Amino acid sequence: MSWIPAALLAGLCFAFDDPSAFPSASLHGDTGLVFIPTVEVVGDGVVSASVTQIPAPYNPEGFHASTDRVFALRVGLLPRLEITARVTQVENIPFVSASYGDDKDRMVAARILVADQGGWRPALAIGVRDPIGDSRRFHATYAVLRWSAPERSLIRAHLHCGWAPRLFRAASRALDGPFGAIEVGGAGTWCTALEHDGDRLNASLGFRALGGRAAIKAVFPGLDSVGGVLSLSLRLGNSRSDELQS
Repeated sequence: MSWIPAALLAGLCFAFDDPSAFPSASLHGDTGLVFIPTVEVVGDGVVSASVTQIPAPYNPEGFHASTDRVFALRVGLLPRLEITARVTQVENIPFVSASYGDDKDRMVAARILVADQGGWRPALAIGVRDPIGDSRRFHATYAVLRWSAPERSLIRAHLHCGWAPRLFRAASRALDGPFGAIEVGGAGTWCTALEHDGDRLNASLGFRALGGRAAIKAVFPGLDSVGGVLSLSLRLGNSRSDELQS
């Protein structure tokens, strides 16, 4: 029965830690909805691992017969900075040969939360996906805004809008031009969203447990296909903001 105190302590940590420190991952591995990023960043000292599957018709490189699996790790280094490292496995590249097998791509992404929401002023974040390397197949630079309505009966609505300009050359782009979404969620345990990534409408339905640390999300790219995101997060030590307040 020596495990009971440890279990109670873990339960208290899950209950009192801020669920906003553990936002859900997008299909690209960084924090977001389906394909688009949002202003949220994982909390300072938080490490989040995720596995996602992008259905074949919506493979970002245009290999419409290939399914992407994304293995990602998000790290909150500062209260407003998120760094993502990911490996993308592209199954059965069709234009090489049937025996070529799978392809793998490695990339990093970064996001800075520039400003929190203040009244009617929306929150603002800027970020970059796949900024280095020769191919840069998932590249994007972007700015994104989020305005959150006042919470009503444990249900809250969010409006996301952003722009991905072509600042650098890239083999292909994960985002290009305007994008946006409407998101509705409740009590930090569930959320649903309808987004437009600049090319198509996508939808998602997600659920979270353990104070947001465990999350599962069903995604519907193009509203005619199904993919998924599974993530698990852990806070390592105190955040910088906690240390400053102590």
